[in-house]
Amino acid sequence: MESDEWGDPTQSKVYFDYIQSYSPYELLRTVSEVNKLPHMYISVAMKDFHVPSWQVFKYVARLTRRMREQQAETPLIACKILDDAEHGDDAGKNGTHENIASEYAFIFASLGIQPEPWTYNNLES
Repeated sequence: MESDEWGDPTQSKVYFDYIQSYSPYELLRTVSEVNKLPHMYISVAMKDFHVPSWQVFKYVARLTRRMREQQAETPLIACKILDDAEHGDDAGKNGTHENIASEYAFIFASLGIQPEPWTYNNLES
């Protein structure tokens, strides 16, 4: 049981405060300059029973709200929804070509790389 590992936050305020201290969602409250955060590619698996999708959406909503409050244009945020994926499935090294391509596109965008549009004419030169 997980509470054996780090304590039961429903039974002890000490454990609750400790767990909350490293919660990414709660830490967004303490960020004074959102524009200093790194770019984030956030993927959510809709069939993930370990990390329910609503938790990811709640995090993204708080992050974008903080960006609006501070009128920050950075960091670049992408939230990829994986409809049929479970925990650890269809993302990263085991992902489909489409998912891997979207990750590369995000990396290029975050580095400011603007690839040339591909056309058949590119093959002739």
